[in-house]
Amino acid sequence: PAPRHSRPTLHALLGAASSEPGTALAMLTQLLDHAPFTPSGAPFTPDGGTFAAALRGCASAPGRHREALAIAVRMERWVREDPKSRATDTELARALTSAIAACDKASEPEEAVRLLRRFLAVGVPPATAPVTAAICSCRRAGARGVEQAAELLALMKSRGVPRSAWTYNAMLEVLACAGGMGGRALALLRAMDADGVTPDAVTYATALKACKPTVVEAKGMLIGAKRAAAQRAAAELATVNAMAELAATASAASQAAGAEVAGAQAVDAQTAGAEVEAAEAAEAAFTAVGRRAAPGQPAAGRSRDDGAIASSAQAIAALATRGADISGSTPDAAAASTRTPAVAPPAAPPPWVSALSLLDQMELRGLPPSRHAHNAAIELAALGCDVAAALRLVDRMESRGLEPDGYSWASAMKAAARAADASAALSILDRCAPAPPPPRVPGRATRAE
Repeated sequence: PAPRHSRPTLHALLGAASSEPGTALAMLTQLLDHAPFTPSGAPFTPDGGTFAAALRGCASAPGRHREALAIAVRMERWVREDPKSRATDTELARALTSAIAACDKASEPEEAVRLLRRFLAVGVPPATAPVTAAICSCRRAGARGVEQAAELLALMKSRGVPRSAWTYNAMLEVLACAGGMGGRALALLRAMDADGVTPDAVTYATALKACKPTVVEAKGMLIGAKRAAAQRAAAELATVNAMAELAATASAASQAAGAEVAGAQAVDAQTAGAEVEAAEAAEAAFTAVGRRAAPGQPAAGRSRDDGAIASSAQAIAALATRGADISGSTPDAAAASTRTPAVAPPAAPPPWVSALSLLDQMELRGLPPSRHAHNAAIELAALGCDVAAALRLVDRMESRGLEPDGYSWASAMKAAARAADASAALSILDRCAPAPPPPRVPGRATRAE
């Protein structure tokens, strides 16, 4: 005869059997369809804990989602037999969460969401754990998963289901896996604060990961950085060439100046006497012309000069008037044209730039510094081709007592490579090099020796 056990004992046996694929399903089928296992000999009546025990191990390894779905079918059938009393079983949430997690483990987000909706349709009230597990599974569905996860989050709000940090972390993970959702991730953080849910270190690290630029945006920034590096190299080369040309010109000018000085000295010696004689003759000529003019009468040449000056003044005035007519502007219009144009408001920084301030928000909330969050921020700086920001974040890690790991240095080197900054790359290589071993003391053997 088959041994008869109490309900807690059978639950323990089911939980142990769930560690082996197929064993829990076979045992559950035997309990429900065949021999009575109860002490009284009556047929076994399951409850929510029975299915939770059978599903416990299905999410421990991939590939067991079909077994979990088969158990979920028996559980759904059991609920439909008496939905008023069975749909509110508190253990159903745990069993449903395990089944959804098994689908997630097998990369079947559509099955996970469909399973949740099936149980909601038979009257099982939504709970935090199964809905959050379904949101988490949506990270494997791309852009469609984002919309499905957003619908589930809206369902939780409309039905008054409590949201936890795990719920928002799962939604942020969905946005991070979809890519290009930095704006929505930052908006979700604000909604989390408005909902009264306190973020944790995982929240900020996942939000930083969600703020990565898309492939197209990252490629555009890379092309811009390469172009700027080429312009800097061309400017440096032009500066070097200009300095070399200036040095050659200065040398030639120095030689020409020496030759000119020597020639000028020779010419001055020959023409000094001639210039003195010419000056004396000119002075005598001007004296003679002055004596010919009668006292009180203006010289004829002076009146002609006055007429020329007056004519010139009139011509200048006419030109000024003509220029004003051609331009068609008045002094007021000219002043208005020189006014400073209205400055447009600065554009909002992209999400991968705004996300760097999340590290400061972590510290303001009293959260301990996280190496994972800093590495995510350095990766953002690398994708943005900002090697200076990447190095500042590495310095920040060290100032907070966090030792940069290989991922930190690799991301900083990636920033230098994308920015085409060879000097920064060499500096990073020097900083991340391992320290030399201590000098060996003569006469003292090491452990290896």
